[in-house]
Amino acid sequence: MKLLKENLLLQFSVVSFIVIAIIAVTLVVFLSNIVQSHAVDALAEEAIADSKGRLLGAITPADLEIPMTGERYAKFHKFVQDSIVSERTARIKLWSKDGTVIYSNDPESVGEKFPDNENLLAALRGDVATEIKIPEAPENERERFLGTLIEVYAPIIFSDSTEPQGAFEIYQYYEPTAQLIANLQRRVLLSAMAGFLLLYGSLVGIVWGGWRTIVRRSKERDQAEEEKGKIQFQLRESQKMEAVGRLAGGVAHDFNNVLTAITVGSEMLLSDLGKDDPKRQDVEEIQKAAERATSLTRQLLTFSRRQVVELRDLDVNSIINDMDKMLRRLIGENIPLETILEPELDSIKADRGSIEQVIMNIVINASDAMSGEGKITVRTENVALGEKDVTFITDAKPGQFVRLSIMDTGTGMNKVTMEHIFEPFFTTKAKGQGTGLGLSTVYGITKQFDGWINVYSEPGKGSTFRVYLPAFSGGSEDKRELAKENVSLQELRGNGQRILLVEDDKSILAIAQRLLTENGYLVFPAKSAEEAMTIFDREHGNFQLVLSDVVLPGKSGVELASQLLILQPELHIILSSGYADEKAQLTIIQKRGYPFIQKPYTTDKLLRSVKENMARVEKANGK
Repeated sequence: MKLLKENLLLQFSVVSFIVIAIIAVTLVVFLSNIVQSHAVDALAEEAIADSKGRLLGAITPADLEIPMTGERYAKFHKFVQDSIVSERTARIKLWSKDGTVIYSNDPESVGEKFPDNENLLAALRGDVATEIKIPEAPENERERFLGTLIEVYAPIIFSDSTEPQGAFEIYQYYEPTAQLIANLQRRVLLSAMAGFLLLYGSLVGIVWGGWRTIVRRSKERDQAEEEKGKIQFQLRESQKMEAVGRLAGGVAHDFNNVLTAITVGSEMLLSDLGKDDPKRQDVEEIQKAAERATSLTRQLLTFSRRQVVELRDLDVNSIINDMDKMLRRLIGENIPLETILEPELDSIKADRGSIEQVIMNIVINASDAMSGEGKITVRTENVALGEKDVTFITDAKPGQFVRLSIMDTGTGMNKVTMEHIFEPFFTTKAKGQGTGLGLSTVYGITKQFDGWINVYSEPGKGSTFRVYLPAFSGGSEDKRELAKENVSLQELRGNGQRILLVEDDKSILAIAQRLLTENGYLVFPAKSAEEAMTIFDREHGNFQLVLSDVVLPGKSGVELASQLLILQPELHIILSSGYADEKAQLTIIQKRGYPFIQKPYTTDKLLRSVKENMARVEKANGK
């Protein structure tokens, strides 16, 4: 073991020696590059300052149009040698706007073009470019001695113009800067050697320090790989949930159309049956089944974030207090329910019914996980999250949030279960004891209100669900609406008013037409916006109300409404849809103030909405 340690020490000693030497060399190169870069910039500025004024005084724009030859060349060459060439400046060149050499100390290159010279092109665009050049074939003894030149390309801009008329190239000697860099390199090298000897004298400390660094970096690499894996998993989960949400929303939308026909049809059939009719019980069962199916589709729409909601400023504490008795009845007397509520809790912007559903679904899920015993804790608090806090949390973002935590002491979940708990129809309960939509609905609601949910659970240690919702500073407006006054179907009847009914689903069109007709309205059915426009023109716009689906073949219900209002501005319009996605255009509907009925609707809801709008029509007409 002692020999192994000595070998390790020897190995690390060699490694340390090499590392220190590399650091010294790297430092020399690094500092040399910095000095070189500043020196080049300084020479470029100096070259331009020294030469540009004299050049502009000696040439005109016309001089940059034709290459210099003969006497003109000799005269300008003498000017350059007398006025510009110095101990620092070797020579210059003049270029026209098209890249042609107008003047050069080498007469044979006058008239040539260099279209691919990047530095020249930069100067012709108005920029200054520099290049350190080591000539392969020096043109004179001084260049051979110095070995390196700095080429500076600068634009020529006359006082009466803002655009470059050409460019000039200055060749600066590099000797002073090269000498400065060489001196600096020697100093840095000596300093590095002194530091090397000092560090090497403390080799044991460096070696073991290096060993700790290696171990730490190895752990950091492992941690980085683990974090990378987490991020990739979160991305896959997010994409999977989005895809499942789109599918669920589409299915629910189509199912809502079917449920509308079933709901309205069963209610109409029930109204035709006597109280003692033996078929009445069968129809009531159909109604109950339709109500359960409606609840399922509502949860699917909530999960897919396509459920129509009413946003209000809510106090989560108030919602929990209002639900307290109901929650205790749901979970049973043998499971204590503790609430720890933040006294000064911020408000949130959300739909009250949706938040109630979140609380109820998680609490029920928690009670089911405890087999009749344990404890559930509901807690609210204000939290502020920074960039570092949300780095590895799926869907999280920094800001001020209200956090709703629901903790239980139940059986907990393993990793496999946790990967699927937010998927629709996934359940660990026995067949017939759950739909698998509770937590998927919770997920959809939190996403719909720009929040997210985190779950912490281990087998045998219970579960903690933390729901984060953006805090809202406008103050709570959480007030219960007064229930609408109950009225009979007889009071909702019409009196021959003309309604244009637009619906592409044949079953809904037929059942809605029959319902409205039997309740005193004159109905004109249409299956598309184009057919509706044809009927509207044929009837000369003689309609009191238009009831239209939003999603139609061709033009949408919103587009139809806009066209009809141009022809008849006082026309009243009601729009309907199964869910509020992009096609449903709910934002436009709300902005323009159109009355909206969400499918599946009941006979009472449809007749009430039609009656209310007809009352507005009569009021507008002074009746």
